[in-house]
Amino acid sequence: MLAAMRDSTRPGGVPDSLETDAVAAAVADQIWTWDGQPWHTISVGGACGPAECSLDVAGSADGTAGADLYTFTVEPASGDVAPESADLHGYPAELDAVLDQMARAAAGDELGDLAFASARWLPPPDQGRFWLAYRTGGEEGTPGLDLLLDTETGAIVERREV
Repeated sequence: MLAAMRDSTRPGGVPDSLETDAVAAAVADQIWTWDGQPWHTISVGGACGPAECSLDVAGSADGTAGADLYTFTVEPASGDVAPESADLHGYPAELDAVLDQMARAAAGDELGDLAFASARWLPPPDQGRFWLAYRTGGEEGTPGLDLLLDTETGAIVERREV
């Protein structure tokens, strides 16, 4: 992680105050990948304000549906690293059809003509759960429904209209 931080090619890169063994280790300890293996491609960038910094870590591997993106808040003075968000799309792409089929079976007529737009997986302790996005026209940002699917039970455990 430290090497990726130091070698960042993102505009602005990573602030020097974050390029420490302690911050890199704390970030690495909080990142999950789908199969537990390192990503093939990684991108790290960050910025600092007067009191705290943000650090974005994105990674992907061949054959995945997309990239994983983690955002952390870092307090340079203390070295505290806290996860802010995780947008995880680095699961095997062939799961899209399986997830869509499971959700449609569980949701019945609720999905109607909505198209599967995307999915994101959840890290432990929520492993086996996916947020699925269904939209009119199949594009992100259009009206639709987000479903939290538990793949172990095949049940929809939460719904959000968007």
